[in-house]
Amino acid sequence: MIQNDSLTYLAFQVFGQWLEASLIDLFTFWCIAMLLIDSQGKTRILGFVAMSIVVGVKGYSYGLTYLGSSLNAEAPGLKLLYLLPFAWLLFETRKKLHLEQRATLAASRPP
Repeated sequence: MIQNDSLTYLAFQVFGQWLEASLIDLFTFWCIAMLLIDSQGKTRILGFVAMSIVVGVKGYSYGLTYLGSSLNAEAPGLKLLYLLPFAWLLFETRKKLHLEQRATLAASRPP
C-alpha cells in the first residue's frame, strides 16, 4: 500500500475519532427511537437493558474524555458492550419474522 501523508492526515486527524464517535451516537439514538416506537414484549425489556448499558458506557467514555483520558486507556474491554444493540436487533428481527410467519399461516388456512 502506498503511504500518502495527505490522506493519512485527512483520515486520522480531520475525520478520525470525531466522525466515528458521531456515527456511534447516531446509531445509539436510532436504536433508542426504535426501542420506544416499535419494540414490545420481552425484546423491549432486552432492548432497554442493552441500550441502558450502552448509554452508561458512552457516558463513562465522555467522562473519561473530559478528565483527559479515554475508554481505550482505562477499560478497553468495555467497548465490547457496544455490540449489545446488535444482539437486541437480532432478537427483535427474529420475533418480527416469527410473527409474520404466523400471520401468513393463519391467512392461508381454509375457513
